[in-house]
Amino acid sequence: MDTLSRMVAAVAGYSDDTLFVRLTADNAFPDGQLIDEVEEQLVSRSLEYIACGGDGSGLPYGVSVEITRVGHLREALRNSSSEYDREHVTPYLIRKFGRSSFTKYAHLRKEHFRCTVDVYEDYINVNRVFSGTTHPITASVLELIERLGDSALQPVDGNPVPSLIVGAAQLGFDYGITNFVGRPSATDAERMLKIAISNGVKFIDTARAYGSSEEIVGASLAGGWSSRAMIITKLSPLNDCPPDAPDDLLRAKVDASVFESCMRLRRSALDVLMLHRAEHAFTHDGVVLEHLRDFLRSGLVRHLGVSVQGPKELEAVLDLDDIDYVQLPFNALDYRWDDLADRLEMVRSTRGLIVHARSALLQGLLISEDLELWHRAHVSTPQIIWRWLRRCTEATVSSNPVEFCLRYVRSQPWIDGVVVGMETIEQVLDNIHHFNQPEIPADEVRSIRASRPYVGEITLDPSKWVPVA
Repeated sequence: MDTLSRMVAAVAGYSDDTLFVRLTADNAFPDGQLIDEVEEQLVSRSLEYIACGGDGSGLPYGVSVEITRVGHLREALRNSSSEYDREHVTPYLIRKFGRSSFTKYAHLRKEHFRCTVDVYEDYINVNRVFSGTTHPITASVLELIERLGDSALQPVDGNPVPSLIVGAAQLGFDYGITNFVGRPSATDAERMLKIAISNGVKFIDTARAYGSSEEIVGASLAGGWSSRAMIITKLSPLNDCPPDAPDDLLRAKVDASVFESCMRLRRSALDVLMLHRAEHAFTHDGVVLEHLRDFLRSGLVRHLGVSVQGPKELEAVLDLDDIDYVQLPFNALDYRWDDLADRLEMVRSTRGLIVHARSALLQGLLISEDLELWHRAHVSTPQIIWRWLRRCTEATVSSNPVEFCLRYVRSQPWIDGVVVGMETIEQVLDNIHHFNQPEIPADEVRSIRASRPYVGEITLDPSKWVPVA
């Protein structure tokens, strides 16, 4: 799509010095007054390019105006050969002049709201905003923005929550020791995912082994939503491959898992593919990991990751430079990662490793006072832990133990995001609220760490709990 050529052709009769205002048809809010204000800043600041919208602008996604000069647009056409530059018109100018931003309305802090028209729900929202105004044609951009809060699938609680990762295991099968609700319906699952994404969630976490989870995620995000969040999925655990499986069989199993994930998720490429078992990075002479590297080189997989169970597995995979994501279990009682925290921070800073924590509530055990469940987790006197959790909740001014546990995990400087499983829309809204609370200060984190009750590794590893009879 050579939009740049069409735009240059449209201004063929204008001089190089003429101001060029770029608006897009899917963004219906910008008005004449806003354009005048952006133009005034371009001139008064002696700029060659300016844009409004995006981080720091205070304006919702979809209130987008770009202004430059016709001569710069012609130069961009002469020097732009990539499809991306020609489709999106201004990347060459941004590289040359920088992205100077219009920030007059930064105080509105509405960047996480949305008023573009990319998907059907966007159309419904924007139509509702205009229908509710007395004079929709002459309504100002500020009036329209003010009405966005009444629209569906807009942020519900303060700021976006990019560190919240939706764990989609519960969408595919009954999961968790305290899950008494069961799987949500397909309609509720779709609503849950879209509410989460509308509130700034950037990752959805699923796996081949999570029942119908991939299929539900793929169906829920079809029709334009798939571009608004990255999906992390995991390779099949390869349970049906014996230790002496030939290399060709292993590669075939990997192929089947990858292509099945693409089909179920309705994606032509996988954003992040994790090894469900860290051992597959090294067993079978590394055949599995090397074959995944083939997918990485081909572009069918964009990033590789590993899901680890304990510190030894983490130490082993930290030396693999092409592993961009690591997922590990961590909660307020978990001391196993203390000695690795400094190394994790170093690796994150040197090669951009992304660390996600799961099981922040220890499969829901930390928020339960059911003696039977704790006994199954090999804790004979959980009352000590319950009292400690209540003290920590009060000391950190958290609304409840769930909020404390999530805030504690979020407050670790070596953790980038927290995977939280949810079974209901109400839980999604609650978690958005919890993730809007401030992180716990470092000195309080140290105090909490020093006071935490000791539990054995057999409690921290749910696979070692006593199964239900």
